[in-house]
Amino acid sequence: MKKRLKTPFFGLPDYDPSSHRFTVNLLSANLFRVLVFQPYVLKAEIEHDDDDLLILDGYASNWMAHADHSAVPDLPMTVE
Repeated sequence: MKKRLKTPFFGLPDYDPSSHRFTVNLLSANLFRVLVFQPYVLKAEIEHDDDDLLILDGYASNWMAHADHSAVPDLPMTVE
């Protein structure tokens, strides 16, 4: 279930993946950790962040980290 309260960063028809040479989609149980790690360690620039989606840019690439609750609500992120 999406938690975003803001207007989406962009609509799907407006996103043009050809504008980047390489795009990575990640699924994360903790977007805050991604928000701290990627810019600090990989020196990626933050383009957008909310409770459901984090978009970063670096090295002529685009990273999209999706919160696990927004992608597949019934999919467990860890195995017990």
